[in-house]
Amino acid sequence: MSPRKLAGFFLRGFMIVACLAEAAGAAPAKRLVFDVFRGDDRIGSHVTVITTDGSRTLVDTHTSVDVKVLFFDAYHYEFAAQETLAGGAFASFVSTTDDNGTHHQLAVRRKDSAVEIVADGKTVPATPGVVPGSFWNEGLMRSGTVVMIETGALMKVVVKKLGEEKDAAGRKLEHYRVSGDIEREIWFRDGSPVRYRLVARDGSIIESRAR
Repeated sequence: MSPRKLAGFFLRGFMIVACLAEAAGAAPAKRLVFDVFRGDDRIGSHVTVITTDGSRTLVDTHTSVDVKVLFFDAYHYEFAAQETLAGGAFASFVSTTDDNGTHHQLAVRRKDSAVEIVADGKTVPATPGVVPGSFWNEGLMRSGTVVMIETGALMKVVVKKLGEEKDAAGRKLEHYRVSGDIEREIWFRDGSPVRYRLVARDGSIIESRAR
């Protein structure tokens, strides 16, 4: 199965899991939908579905990006992942990525006090307490070592809260900057992200903006 088909399979599975959880009496799934921009051009979408069932939380994510230059396909990115929390603590993370033809498969899981990382079939040594650098919840924003969600590489980051801002509707936003091996800015409203900003390898500004 190709990575793009596998990502589609992941996404369909996410929707099925969310529907089954709701049917079984779990809290309704929270769906966060973002448009991805490169400058003023919309280049893709990013969807996160958060489902809570008792003490267990599933976070399903799918990102699809296509950059065209003079009507030619210049870059394609497809990412699908599922993260599991148990009792508010990280339990597992799996992802598949197509980064413009470079493919990755990642599995991370907590085993007692240790963390096991299997990236593209190879086990990566990890220190206890590392978590994926998915940055989907304000309560999980902290400095330290995180697992890169595509490749499984261990990345050192510093998380700094820059302060409170207001959106166009006057609603309170909390602005954070992540620096170090991963660089980006994130704005949260009521604990959930509403905007991401990062600089791509070609120097362009990429923003994901909540609908």
